[in-house]
Amino acid sequence: MTAKLMPLELENEMLKEIVSLIVFGKVWKVINELPVQRQKLLIIDEAWLYMGIPIAAKFLDTVNRMGRKRNVMFLILTQRPEDILQGVGRGILENSATKIIMKQNEIAAPLVKEAFGLSETEEEMVQNFEPGDAILISENVHVSLHFYATEEEDKLFTTKPSEIETSLFSTNSEPESQTDNERNRNGDKNQRLGIE
Repeated sequence: MTAKLMPLELENEMLKEIVSLIVFGKVWKVINELPVQRQKLLIIDEAWLYMGIPIAAKFLDTVNRMGRKRNVMFLILTQRPEDILQGVGRGILENSATKIIMKQNEIAAPLVKEAFGLSETEEEMVQNFEPGDAILISENVHVSLHFYATEEEDKLFTTKPSEIETSLFSTNSEPESQTDNERNRNGDKNQRLGIE
């Protein structure tokens, strides 16, 4: 089964609430109908968009609080943390066992520092992160890490317009040799292991 994506531009606030209610209602119904012992993953991207829609924000809060009982892993992503550091969003963050913080601008960094208990050094780090750099927070433990995308993930999830055209419309069906990303990753690994 292949899913078809249909972009939907909703300008009317009431229409946004109605569509949110229908979509999130269907999602919750599916979650409830699946066996509890079956692991489920719910990913909400651009969560800041939903915090301004009361019915959507309530749904996110409900999934966050009740999802564990139904074996739901809840992954919430946003590029605007300031929009979820208050109200319902604050409760969601406080209930989350693990948080991953990536690059923040100079306006968001102090807010993130306060909300997540970052040190001065960590606040400076998040402002200077390169793509893939992050701080993972679990309870009171903070760990710096870097995410590497595989070649396939890079093609699927890139947000660089120049790469989107080539990755989506590439007719080359033969696997490529090692990409720059893989060469860099292998070089770093080899250097750490002392391999020339």
